[in-house]
Amino acid sequence: MIRQRRILHEFWSRDLKQPIAQYINFSTNQIVAKLTIGILVIIACLQVSVAIAGEHIVGRAYFEDTSAQMNFGQAQVQQYISYDGILSKGYSNSAFWIRLRIQPDTFDHSQTAQNDKKLILRIRPTYLDEIQLFDPLQPSTSPRVVGDRYAMSQAEYPSLNLNFVVPQGEQPRDIYLRLKTISV
Repeated sequence: MIRQRRILHEFWSRDLKQPIAQYINFSTNQIVAKLTIGILVIIACLQVSVAIAGEHIVGRAYFEDTSAQMNFGQAQVQQYISYDGILSKGYSNSAFWIRLRIQPDTFDHSQTAQNDKKLILRIRPTYLDEIQLFDPLQPSTSPRVVGDRYAMSQAEYPSLNLNFVVPQGEQPRDIYLRLKTISV
């Protein structure tokens, strides 16, 4: 206790040009080693969460509709270009159709009802003008649309991202997104 008071007194009355490390019981090498291990653990955790989240999307492809007039039926039969990672095409008057191949979870969730097996499709950046979802498991008469031109309060899943809630399904399937953005 007396030693701690002495160290605190020395710390607060020190010359500001002196390094703080002399008042801490760790050497610089120990601090660097602990920080490195901590950063590696954080990176490993992030990689695991990305791997778990990304397991359901097993294929990505896009098609550019330069007329921006195609409907879903016309877009389905077009030739799509496969891609990995992030799709970045900038601002355009074209509409981009994105086909995502969804692989359902192979783990048996016998405790979970089929209706409870939902996936969150998260889309970034959030300043995209309009994204429309076409999912064969959820045919809808009203369009499912998100984007910065639509109220966040009407989002299917509350978040700072653009999201769609889609059923996981039991068979692999393709879902389609129609993306249109012409400004920031």
